[in-house]
Formats: sequence, C-alpha cells, structure tokens
Amino acid sequence: MPTVNYNGYTITDAEVKNVLQAVCNFFEANVNVTSGDRNFVPPGGSNQSAHLDGRAADFHVEGYDDGTTYLYMKVFASAIFAGGNSYQIIFHGGLNPSIKAHIHVGRYAKTSGMWGYALFQKEGTKDSNIGITNMTTDIKLPLIAVPSR
Repeated sequence: MPTVNYNGYTITDAEVKNVLQAVCNFFEANVNVTSGDRNFVPPGGSNQSAHLDGRAADFHVEGYDDGTTYLYMKVFASAIFAGGNSYQIIFHGGLNPSIKAHIHVGRYAKTSGMWGYALFQKEGTKDSNIGITNMTTDIKLPLIAVPSR
C-alpha cells in the first residue's frame, strides 16, 4: 500500500498533510517529502514562503516525473484539494541552479467563506521563468466547499 514518506521532515499543517495523502491515493504511489517546516530561507527561496509558517511541503511521487505529477494535479484538482482552502502549487523544473526539481504545495492562511483556489505556477521549467520573481502562472482554479447539512 502506498504511503507518504515524511523522511524525517515535520509538516505542521494538517491540511497540507491531507493533500499529500490525497496525492498518494490518487497516484497509487509513494509520496516522498523532501522539505517541510523551515526556520530558514534556503538559497533561491522566498522569505515569505509558507514553509516558514509550517504550511508547505516539497515532494516527488515515485514512478512519475514532476511534470506529469504537476499536470495531473492540475487536471484533477477537485480530487486532491479541499474546497474552502487556498493553495499554491509550484512545479520547480530544475533549470534554476539554486533550486532542485520538485513539486511544492503550500496552503495560504485560511480565508473566510466557502471559496478557495489552487494557484498553479512554474519556476525553472524554461529560461524565461528561472527564479521566484520570474515564476509563471498557469491557472488559478476555484475550489468550492460544499456546505454540510
């Protein structure tokens, strides 16, 4: 049975952990976490990263390249992300010498109401989007929470 392998990293945010488990379930493959909560900004990183607030994880899905993982997460977002929350998903492609290739998922601070979104972005996938300030946005998908009865 596939599992989320935290590899010694701590991820404080329960919803980010839920996303990792949903990715694991969706792909029917192990998810290997490569970073979680941080108290520092690594080279090439952002001083506003959700990692610093315990609301982010970096990972790979076993048996899938990161580009395929990113594409499937985008196409099947409603099966992976919980409505009413807002997320940032970044495909770090590896062209940036300061940032190794991986998928990043972060949850923005809780918003009011039932609406949320999944913001899909790319960094280091081509020469024109290398670096955090040059990231390109693919799409911002709405996520709707269904009220309970």
